[in-house]
Amino acid sequence: MTTASFVHEFPQLERGIVHLNHAGVAPLPRRTADAIRRYAEIGSEGLASFDPEWYPAIEPIRKQAAAFVGATADEIAFTKSTTHGLTIVALGVPWQAGDCIVVEQSTFPANWYTWKVLEKEYGVRVIEWPERDYRYDPADLAGILKTHRVRMVSASAADYATGFRHDLVKVGEITKAAGALFCVDAIQVLGAMPLDVEACRADFLSADAHKWMIGPEGTGVLYVRRSVLEMMKPLMVGWLGRKGFSDYESRALVPDDTARRFEEGSHSVVGIFGVGASIGLLMEVGLDTVWQRIRRNRQVLLEGMEARGFEVLSPRDEASSCGILTVRKAGVDPKLVAPRLVKERVMCGARRGFLRFSPHFYLEREHLKEALRRVDGVLAS
Repeated sequence: MTTASFVHEFPQLERGIVHLNHAGVAPLPRRTADAIRRYAEIGSEGLASFDPEWYPAIEPIRKQAAAFVGATADEIAFTKSTTHGLTIVALGVPWQAGDCIVVEQSTFPANWYTWKVLEKEYGVRVIEWPERDYRYDPADLAGILKTHRVRMVSASAADYATGFRHDLVKVGEITKAAGALFCVDAIQVLGAMPLDVEACRADFLSADAHKWMIGPEGTGVLYVRRSVLEMMKPLMVGWLGRKGFSDYESRALVPDDTARRFEEGSHSVVGIFGVGASIGLLMEVGLDTVWQRIRRNRQVLLEGMEARGFEVLSPRDEASSCGILTVRKAGVDPKLVAPRLVKERVMCGARRGFLRFSPHFYLEREHLKEALRRVDGVLAS
């Protein structure tokens, strides 16, 4: 795929918008918007969800999503968000009083509240994995696993604010050696780089489509390892999650043998087709290529912000970094600067007192240089 094709897929570039906030909400590719628009046109005729062309095509998209994370289609359920997927896991595991759940100290709220609410209801305990210099040491996790009865480790693949990325293979090895379940909040890496649930031995993975997957908000994917599927109690029970769901007269409540058991009712068909179009684009480019270009773009911004006197807080090494670049500078308030940059059509964010940039693969050096010129203008004003 050529650079011209990238520009065609992302029309905001033609309007002078440099989107550097893919860790927040990404712009939709043209093909994704077209898929959503086409569905809406079909829906206006009253054929939407059960149109003979659209509805059966959900299953090939399930296969796409499975291939995206190295799973099989029967291990994938469609959800409405990362939180939805994590909640399915949290309320599906048969907890026992005294079980412990490990989460990162500064994790995103979706990966904290979901587990914290279980303490009062089930008598479990949430233990925080300490953050040290904006990183998480696997040795600290190993120590927690040795001294507590840990049933679950739930880790964000990458920190939403600092951009620190776990070595998921290492975390998975430590977790499984202790006999615990391993859950991954993958929203800050899925779509930005290759990810293999088998390699990292994840039992669960949840992610929404609206960040690095460049898909619509309100649609996500949940991976549940086949070997733990049977122990999971569905969060909600409905007609679509049972065997023989198309037999509307049947009253047999037998859960489906696959992760589809967690899809209790009608799908967000429009969202799923948007996700399918976005995944198709990323797979067409190739996740290895996507990651190489993200790394290059991040480095251009890193060097540019350092030249402007900013301190880089995100990891520099490839093994611990993701697409997020977090910086700060004395006298510069990110909560004031970020909105001003947005007004100048440089999309960015402010998190934990830092200025955060997150470029995707389709941006070229000229776009990043223009963004840095606009940073100069904002700082000078």
